[in-house]
Amino acid sequence: MKKFYLFLFYIIFITQPSKSEGTTFILDNLQYKIISEIDKTVEITKYLGQESSCIIPSFVKENNIDYKVVSITGYTYQSGSSFSGPIYDYEGAFFSARLTSVIIPETVTNIGNRAFAYCRSLKSITIPENIINIGDAAFQDCYSIETINFNAINCKSAKSLYSFQSTSHLKKVTIGEKVTRIPSGIFASTLLMNIVIPDNVISIDESAFYNMKKLESIILPRKLEYLDDNVFKGCQSLSTIFLPPNLISIGNYTFEDCTNLDHIELPNKITNIGYSAFKGCTKLSSINIPTNMTKIEGYTFFDCYNLCSITMSDNIQSIGYGTFSGCSKLSSIEIPNKVKNIGAYAFSNCTELTSIILPNEITSLEDYTFQDCKKLSTIYVCNRHLNNVKRTAFEGVYKATCKLYVPGGTSFIYKNTPNWQGFNQYIEMYNIDITNATQTKISFTMTPNKNIHLDLEKGIKYKAQNSESSYEIQQPEEDEVTYKLINLIPATKYNIINSIKIQEQIYDTSLEIETQTIEMSVSCNKITQTKIDLRGVFVIEDAIIADKGFQYGISKTDYNSKSSIESTSTTITDLIPNTIYYYRTYIKTKEGKLLYSDWISETTKPVTATASYNSITQLSATLQSMIKSGDATVIDKGFQYGLYENEYNTQISDTTKYKLTGLKPNTTYYYRSYVITKEGGRINSKWYIFKTLSIIAETKSATDIAQTHAIIKGYVNFGDATFIEKGLQFGTSTFGSDYLTKKDTLNWKITNLNPNTTYYYRSYVKTKESGITYSSWTNLKTLSIKIISQPADAISNTSVTINANVDCDAESGYGFEWRKYDAPDLVPSNIVQAEKRKNKLAFRLTNLTPSTYYKYRAFYKSGSGNTFYSEWIAFGTADIPVLVAPTVETLFYDLNREKGIEVILHGYVIAGSENILQQGFEYWSTNIIHKEVLSTGTNMQIEIKELQPSTIYKYRAFAKTASGVTYGEEYEFTTGIVTGINNFIITDEIQISLSPNPVQTETILQITGAESGMIHYTIYDLNGHQLFSDEKKATINIKIPINIQNLSKGMYFIRIIYRNSIKTIKMIVEQ
Repeated sequence: MKKFYLFLFYIIFITQPSKSEGTTFILDNLQYKIISEIDKTVEITKYLGQESSCIIPSFVKENNIDYKVVSITGYTYQSGSSFSGPIYDYEGAFFSARLTSVIIPETVTNIGNRAFAYCRSLKSITIPENIINIGDAAFQDCYSIETINFNAINCKSAKSLYSFQSTSHLKKVTIGEKVTRIPSGIFASTLLMNIVIPDNVISIDESAFYNMKKLESIILPRKLEYLDDNVFKGCQSLSTIFLPPNLISIGNYTFEDCTNLDHIELPNKITNIGYSAFKGCTKLSSINIPTNMTKIEGYTFFDCYNLCSITMSDNIQSIGYGTFSGCSKLSSIEIPNKVKNIGAYAFSNCTELTSIILPNEITSLEDYTFQDCKKLSTIYVCNRHLNNVKRTAFEGVYKATCKLYVPGGTSFIYKNTPNWQGFNQYIEMYNIDITNATQTKISFTMTPNKNIHLDLEKGIKYKAQNSESSYEIQQPEEDEVTYKLINLIPATKYNIINSIKIQEQIYDTSLEIETQTIEMSVSCNKITQTKIDLRGVFVIEDAIIADKGFQYGISKTDYNSKSSIESTSTTITDLIPNTIYYYRTYIKTKEGKLLYSDWISETTKPVTATASYNSITQLSATLQSMIKSGDATVIDKGFQYGLYENEYNTQISDTTKYKLTGLKPNTTYYYRSYVITKEGGRINSKWYIFKTLSIIAETKSATDIAQTHAIIKGYVNFGDATFIEKGLQFGTSTFGSDYLTKKDTLNWKITNLNPNTTYYYRSYVKTKESGITYSSWTNLKTLSIKIISQPADAISNTSVTINANVDCDAESGYGFEWRKYDAPDLVPSNIVQAEKRKNKLAFRLTNLTPSTYYKYRAFYKSGSGNTFYSEWIAFGTADIPVLVAPTVETLFYDLNREKGIEVILHGYVIAGSENILQQGFEYWSTNIIHKEVLSTGTNMQIEIKELQPSTIYKYRAFAKTASGVTYGEEYEFTTGIVTGINNFIITDEIQISLSPNPVQTETILQITGAESGMIHYTIYDLNGHQLFSDEKKATINIKIPINIQNLSKGMYFIRIIYRNSIKTIKMIVEQ
């Protein structure tokens, strides 16, 4: 069986002459893994033997290849894990081996995590020179180790914390002479009591001796320059340590919690002591801060409660957060003159501290700086105004028993500064009295406060605040208390530094003195759109001025300067209208200091533009603008207008008045004016609006409405629009085209209407610009017709007169329908036409049958063919003949008013039971015998000419039958004198005028010269019909209104009779 395995191994060896990286092999109880085939390196991954000693070879041969042994592996942390303490459960290469000794060759550079952990029989170990890394807990719990020889020259491990943890029998550590650096954490938590560091070591890394609780002494090499963070932290048995003279830096927490350390000397080359470096060193009683340090970090001596003496160099400028907090035995401390900042809690709980001197350079005190310093009774403040003090800076200090010493002249300031209030006394350390102060000179005296024992040093230093120049030294005058400063800068604060001895130490104190300013003011004498006249006032005493003048601009940061060294006034030109300008005066002293008056602002006058309109018509409007440009240079001015605001399409330049034409009627336009100036650019007025006049078409109320006619009227106003046509439309409906149109008239008498019918009408006007404009439809309703059948009269056996009353304006279209009373409806009726006489109808029926009943009804047939009837009424003929006289009526007359000697007579005749043989009129006067003129028809009308003027005539109608003559009533008329149609003055007694000759609904008849009596006036139409007559009481100048609203278009005459005088005037109506 053994031969079989050997043979198999031989075959494998022959067929696989080399192995790839990562493969393992075993030689002499050590398992190796190939790291690199190129470099031919391997690492030990497992010790398989049980021996008490092991010699790790430098090289091993595998497959006839020599590999260098470079690493002893340990536990590899998984990706993402982190190490923060000792490890107990993972195995390295020699984990828990029974070795008592092991030799690590010089070829090895790495000892991995837990590589020799729990080798509890191991008594010594030598770390070769070439070791670069010692892993975490590499020798953990090797508690039998007594000696360690550490020769690693360049060990840089940052993860060797607890490398020799729990090596409880460790007695000696020898560090090789070639070692220059002690790696971090290498001996942390070991129980060594002492250790010697060879002279070549210049750096001890972080936590190298961390938590070595039994370490009592250590010799540090003279070349050592750096102690890293936490190096001796927690070394509770360490009582003394010598720090070599070349030491430069002590890291953070380096000696924290070295509770047995009672004394340490800090070399002068040290420039940095880290945060909390001596925190918790409770036995430390004194400390001397090296001269090269400028800052003490926070918590450096926190809770060093036995610390009672501190010496700080004059170079210290900052004391950090909580630096001396808890130093409860510290009764006094000298803070160097250069200290500027003291951090929060810096001296909190220094319960024995009785006095403190705050040097001149200190600018702030943070929160709780002197918290609970309960015995603090004296505070010296050397700064003239240390005002940046937190509210809690002195919390727990008994201010009621604490005295505050301040520089001369500043007690009032401190009393009234928040967080400095409430102290027992505010004592000025010296007295200062300014005896003279001008713009360039100051004299003052400085004397000690006699009530306190402080000595003033002779001489002062001074310089202007914020000046980069060095302080100038000034000695006192012969009296040794008076100082005179000359050649100063006006309106400048000077820092005065004087020295005072406090507690045998010299401290600088400061005070502030200010030279008088040069008073200046500026005013504005005149302001226009582009100019401002400025006047300045400069009060110059002993100052020497290099320049003075004015500054102005559109802001307090963007301004121009104008020198005016020879004058106190100036004019600023080329300004922008309506703009805020800031201005002030300035002075430049010979030293170059600029002084200013306060800024004042003025607004230049605006360039304004407004606009208005007048003379609006349908097609035009006249625009006007008011431009107020003052002294600004006008480049252009004009108007903009259009149908929409801010969307104009026309601009009119270089005018302030313009007539717009070609506009649209009844349209809203937007317009504004503008002006462009050289200085201010374009200024627009606000947008205004106007609306062109509408083209108007209106209807008026219909007049003379009757049953068959009415007068419709309209009104149009087209202004300056281009007229094409106007007229009226009339019909029975407003829909479609069921209406009539009459052009070129707005007064239309409509005839042939149907009674009791609603009609609609409207006016219109047509223009080129707006087309047709209509009024609203207006309606009228004709009067109802009333036809009432009246009983028949003049009844005979074969004839009868049938009658009806009619209320209708139509002169024709009347008649009667008659038939036998009992005739069937299928039998046609008889139709006869009848003439209307004074709203009555009558007709003589003849050739009737005696003793027979008939019925009849009256009718009216309109022009449109509609027929209106009265009720049927019956009559019966007589049995025998009955003689009935004819009906004769005398009617009105029409006198020709133009000629005065011509007349038309009207009468009415209807036959009785006999035929009429002759009919007509009879007329006569006192000088003329009766004359007859014959006529025919029922309604008679005859003209008589060549009558005698100014003569009273009588007339009557007549009808002759076989039985005799029948007369109508007798009437009379008076002929006149012909006057014509023009003004004709019969007498000079009165003058007549008519105004206006009318275009309105009323005209005025004016008569002058009538002094008393009555004036009679009558209106006639051209046919001589009297339309209106009235009389008025005469006065010297009488005005009689004539209402023409109901008159149709045409010519009329007005006859005026006064006393025996007659005058006629014509009147033309155009509506």
